[in-house]
Amino acid sequence: MVHAWPFVGRSIEVGRVTAALAEGRGMLLEGAAGVGKSRLLREIAGQQDAGTFTVKRVYATEAMSAIPLGALAEFLPHQEPHGVVGAQELNLVLDSLVERPSSVHQVVLAIDDMQLLDTTSADLVLRATRTGHVLVLGTRRTPGIVPDSVAELWKRDLVTRIPVPPLDRSQTDHLLAGVLGGRVEGRTGNRLWQLTEGNVLTLRELVDGLRDSGEVSQVGGLWHWSGDMTRLHIDVFSVLEERVRNLPDNLRTVVEIVALAEPVDYGMPVGLVGKYAVTSAEDQKLIQADRRRQRRDLRPPRVRRGGAEHATRRTPPRRPRGIRRADQHAAAG
Repeated sequence: MVHAWPFVGRSIEVGRVTAALAEGRGMLLEGAAGVGKSRLLREIAGQQDAGTFTVKRVYATEAMSAIPLGALAEFLPHQEPHGVVGAQELNLVLDSLVERPSSVHQVVLAIDDMQLLDTTSADLVLRATRTGHVLVLGTRRTPGIVPDSVAELWKRDLVTRIPVPPLDRSQTDHLLAGVLGGRVEGRTGNRLWQLTEGNVLTLRELVDGLRDSGEVSQVGGLWHWSGDMTRLHIDVFSVLEERVRNLPDNLRTVVEIVALAEPVDYGMPVGLVGKYAVTSAEDQKLIQADRRRQRRDLRPPRVRRGGAEHATRRTPPRRPRGIRRADQHAAAG
């Protein structure tokens, strides 16, 4: 059994992006949190021919998203220690972005989480791509908003958007075999795929927890999950936080209410944020509906009651905005 997670199941996306870059087109990998966009970006960037492309990596983070030039600060010369961002600094960064070793090279800006770019950095990335010497290879979490200059990239046909879906059952089995060091028994593979719906982040959390607890074992050359499916060794709350961080307020309110107060009657979040937001959250599998005895209860996705109770216990002392709004709604009613 190995603990490193291999890169599998993305040959179509790798081939499509690599071909597009060779043709001089930028690409934007879009998908939900946890499907493997960042790993796909790293693998593709690492495969580019150094004789043709100069890859420059940019890491956008939530902490730096409110700081002008935060994502691109490393491209400022070291002799510029002051924190003022003026025309001189912007031009210096732009020159660094488009700099290439020769006229036959193309710069590839590999940017993870483009939705978190600060406005100044996003503007400079757009300006760099318009020089004709820079291609963007980026990731974007969906759903969610992006800086205007990021949206301009696809509006001006400077990047092609490509969806990165969750892994299918076959891809999940292949990944599990690489992680565990052998084939997975059919029922176990099906349970893991159904619980995680091919989300690599969730699968990793779950499998790592099962390995640590000793609930997966190899019998007759096949790996089996012998534990109770309702006792999931997965930090559901942290995974949920990661998935909803950049959702619009109305969707985030729905997810917070359902995560922290499940089961929730369908009418309660509808009364707070409207039917469209609740339906959108269900369509995007951020929540799931449980229809029983003329009721329609809402619960978090893929998680049995034990997992949801664990998430509730980890609720921070300050209640999220959705729960505070629900309290106000109940008091007013």
